[in-house]
Amino acid sequence: MNNQQINVPDGWERCPLRNFGHVIGGGTPSRSQPSFWNGSIPWASVKDFTDDLVCLHDTVEHISPDGLSSSAAHLVPENTPVICTRMAVGRCALTMQPTAINQDLKAFLLKEDIDRRYFIRLLHFNGPVLDGISVGSTVRGVTVGDLLSLEVLRPVRCTEQSRIAYVLDTIDEAIAKTKAVIAKLKQVRAGLLHYLLSYGLDENGQLRDPVAHPEQFQNSPFGLIPIAWNYGPLSYFVPSAEYGISTSLGDNGCPVLRMNNLAEGEAELSNLKYSTAAIPKALWLRPGDVLFNRTNSWVHVGRTGIWRGQIERATFASYLVRLNPQPGLLNSELLNLWLNWPPIQISMRGFATPAVQQVNINPTNLRQMLAAFPGNLDEQTNMVAYISAHDVLLRSERDELKKLKQLKSGLMSDLLTGRVRVPETVTGGVDRL
Repeated sequence: MNNQQINVPDGWERCPLRNFGHVIGGGTPSRSQPSFWNGSIPWASVKDFTDDLVCLHDTVEHISPDGLSSSAAHLVPENTPVICTRMAVGRCALTMQPTAINQDLKAFLLKEDIDRRYFIRLLHFNGPVLDGISVGSTVRGVTVGDLLSLEVLRPVRCTEQSRIAYVLDTIDEAIAKTKAVIAKLKQVRAGLLHYLLSYGLDENGQLRDPVAHPEQFQNSPFGLIPIAWNYGPLSYFVPSAEYGISTSLGDNGCPVLRMNNLAEGEAELSNLKYSTAAIPKALWLRPGDVLFNRTNSWVHVGRTGIWRGQIERATFASYLVRLNPQPGLLNSELLNLWLNWPPIQISMRGFATPAVQQVNINPTNLRQMLAAFPGNLDEQTNMVAYISAHDVLLRSERDELKKLKQLKSGLMSDLLTGRVRVPETVTGGVDRL
């Protein structure tokens, strides 16, 4: 945002960053001296910073006192704003303990009348501006002169700065709590999925227990599996597979799903490409189709998602494969969960063959994998329902996180420009530092 286009509110001023204090840089101890490294002093570099980081609690690397004294690295105090001026220009955070910094960072030693938590928000807000004025063909960076010359709006009184910081801290706390809930739900989901795909559900819809009821299990190449389950090569459950269309893609025509349209077991519609070629009727996607990415890097090969009929007509690219489960033997939803199960993702890479700068999993080879599924389709349906109910909770928390982030973005824009003033009755942020 261009501060020049914003009126200066009463009690505020427009000033360059140099008016807030002065900056110091850092350096890197010699890598050829082992005694300089793996010490007790946190040593910050660009890799320690993310877009939404506010507080830097620790660093990936640490140096020794000898490393600090033998280099240009500076030890900056706790509660000091540090900003990236090379590579990830504009990323910043407050140190939570005395921390050394390298040459790609600058630390702001602020005047006493500046609220530090307010100032780090101000840097975050102006990060895109700094990135926009950075220069360099290979590694982009912003000069100290340009950094200190950046003009910003600020409240003159430290108490108003503190109130702004307090409001933004509060929304960040809500974001952090929601992230923690999401992390816990994902952990629970992983455990539940593992248990379901290993032991399934009994006739009462309860998770089977191989310890309490060993009589309900049989030996198999996988170890113990329920007696009521079938096992064999995946081709028994998935007798056929189809490649997608091979044609040039553009911005018009029929929507074509590609690898990047598969994420976390689902098919999604961002960044769609299109084909003007005639699409065979057999290659139109149907709700419930399971798509498997057969060719890509080691990281992305095997990515799988299910099509839920989000739009009426769509097809899929040739490096995706549609897997067709046998009706009466396998629920497509369960197949999708199984293919996204981490142990299966690892196993399927054993069938990958290297190619030029990528790997390939032939669907014929994929279907040689051994698999085990409930013989009763009702059990399969109930297993999917278990996970679906959990996913409803997960989606709800993710939606809440998205709303909180949007709220934070709007609040930063309003509060850090003075368009909206924090009432003086909000005192939680005053005199915290």
